[in-house]
Amino acid sequence: MLARISTQDGMQIVHIPKELQLAEKNYEILQVGSSLLIRPVLTQKLTHLMSCFAAFSPDFMVDGRDEQGEQQRDGL
Repeated sequence: MLARISTQDGMQIVHIPKELQLAEKNYEILQVGSSLLIRPVLTQKLTHLMSCFAAFSPDFMVDGRDEQGEQQRDGL
């Protein structure tokens, strides 16, 4: 599918075909090589986070976690 580009007030405008119409109001645009990636800006609030924590039982990690010590790793 092809899109048309025009210029207005020194900015480029991408005319997206109706079949690919975007629902969100705010998007970020990234350049990946010679391509442009358009994706919605995530504005999700963290209000749902407390309900995620509520799924844990009251005794979840009541004793903390086991100390495993420092791992030995190969140098770079």
